[in-house]
Amino acid sequence: MAAKRKPRANAKNGHAAQRHQDARPDAARQDPARQDAALRTEVESLRADRDQAVAASRAKTSFLATISHELRTPLNGIIGFAEMIAREQLGAIAEKRYPAYAQDIVTSARRLQYVLSDILDMARVESGRAEVFRETISLTHIIDEVLLLVRERAPAEGPPVQVEVAADFPALWIDRRHLRQILVNLLANATAFTAKEGRVALTARRARDRLEIAVEDSGTGMTPEQVRKAVTRFAQAEDTLTRAHQGIGLGLPLAKSLTELLGGTLNIESESGRGTTVTLAFSEESLRERPFQWEKPPDRMAERARRFAEKEARARASADPSAAAQTSPD
Repeated sequence: MAAKRKPRANAKNGHAAQRHQDARPDAARQDPARQDAALRTEVESLRADRDQAVAASRAKTSFLATISHELRTPLNGIIGFAEMIAREQLGAIAEKRYPAYAQDIVTSARRLQYVLSDILDMARVESGRAEVFRETISLTHIIDEVLLLVRERAPAEGPPVQVEVAADFPALWIDRRHLRQILVNLLANATAFTAKEGRVALTARRARDRLEIAVEDSGTGMTPEQVRKAVTRFAQAEDTLTRAHQGIGLGLPLAKSLTELLGGTLNIESESGRGTTVTLAFSEESLRERPFQWEKPPDRMAERARRFAEKEARARASADPSAAAQTSPD
């Protein structure tokens, strides 16, 4: 087999190859530089969009919280005076229809009050200002309060709530107000979407190392797509134009957010036409009462002094490497 002959390099070809090699580093330097500039521009644009979205979200949350707070104040006056008129506390009313109208005002104002409370609580959760105050409480005591509130919020034609609490269910180390609101929202939804001859049950039991509280109903149920919409803020499982139930779509999202704030999980199992079961699950350890322990706050001045000393040592080492080498243990 004949050996391949190497092409002879003449002066012309050699100079052209050298010029090509000299030009490649410039092109290689230009392309990465352009790519870096484009990448920096894109990153800055994304950061600006993110900052704008965060600012808009904060402004919306602040607006909702302010409006909710400002509207609740006059609502308290409306409810109070309407109740006085409905009860005829200052004297009998000649027109007997007026007390009934006043009671309608009270009912409508309380419904609006519940909506504003949900909006304000959701705004607190979103802004990270929701606080948790834990105390030892009995679940049966919370349920008594919840059933009273549900009777005010739920329609009169809804079914009664059946309560089943396991005998070995322990006392809870939990935020009373948050748990109460979670259960009120879940039971109000269950009774609203269940016919009077249906079933609504609140059960509590131990399951291995977990404590589970479930709200079960035999109502209309939901499809998987409706479940996804139901846990989205201000969304409705039913179509906006055809839905027959009131609400702004904060019941389940708020219950889910508050459950997670308390360290638990909320799971929804539902089937269209077969009912819905919403289960709250908490680890038993997280709800076990702990003795109060005082934790000494960190000494911030000592930490700042330590960081300053380290910074000064690095500055001296960079200014005089030989001194740093002498002080090195190696």
